[in-house]
Amino acid sequence: MDYLEIENEMKKTYNVIATKYEKEAQEDWKDKKYVDIFLNYLNENATILDIACGTGELLKYYNDKGFETTGIDIAKEMVCIAKRKVPNSNVMEMSLYDIDSIEEKFDAISATFTLVHIPKEKINQVINKIGQRLKSDGIFFTVFTTSLQEGLQEEPLDSKYKYYAVNYSKEEICNILIDNGFKVLESTKETRINKTDVSIIVAKKI
Repeated sequence: MDYLEIENEMKKTYNVIATKYEKEAQEDWKDKKYVDIFLNYLNENATILDIACGTGELLKYYNDKGFETTGIDIAKEMVCIAKRKVPNSNVMEMSLYDIDSIEEKFDAISATFTLVHIPKEKINQVINKIGQRLKSDGIFFTVFTTSLQEGLQEEPLDSKYKYYAVNYSKEEICNILIDNGFKVLESTKETRINKTDVSIIVAKKI
């Protein structure tokens, strides 16, 4: 499958599971201590673009902290929920591969549990586009699950549908960021409250 076929498969899945996903996300994001590590790098009223924002759980958190937020997601049903949850955020139905079509540049961009859905042949291009949408000294924040089974597999929230995963190491993403003009500020591994192991990276565009 090429990246567009993968994305279309993911879009179908996330449109179907949007309501279930919202409940899962609320539970998963109860622990936001490493989100706050990212936010501590930002000035008051900074602008944040959340890539693959899902049902808007983090958008709401950013918004409640006083940041100006924009979110994008490929799934229309996810976007509808996010718009209801964060009505004063600019939430758009958009592919992450198209973020270079956004004219605005942001103080920060977050992509949580997103990079693992990007095929390895496209990850460098996506990171490069993220850098283009950041202001000078802009901050990029990512969280991703490690030790994933790779390829197309059953979606845990509805086994009739599929999702695609790629296994990236923390070191691999750090090196890609450095190659694309970023300085890594924070790089750590954590075990979340749902017992999954994740890598957390905060990087600055230089």
